[in-house]
Amino acid sequence: MINILILTDNSNLERQLSSTLLRFAPDLKIRSAKTLAEAEKFCEGLRLRVAFVDRGLVLGLEIKLAERLRGALINRFLPIVMLDSDR
Repeated sequence: MINILILTDNSNLERQLSSTLLRFAPDLKIRSAKTLAEAEKFCEGLRLRVAFVDRGLVLGLEIKLAERLRGALINRFLPIVMLDSDR
């Protein structure tokens, strides 16, 4: 199973990205978080393949975000894709 994380508080962005990803790879397990604390919980015991992060949600905290999401040894090389949504 391939685990994907979407960190955004924009439900339209989450829905659109989830449906696009699942259309191309229906076996993905997509986990959604609205806060960095929720996202961190997913990263603790779960190997993630990629994290999609709403840039507006973490503006100015990008380095802290990367450190926290990549804190677990199994996610040390986690790719983080920053999304720019229209708010």
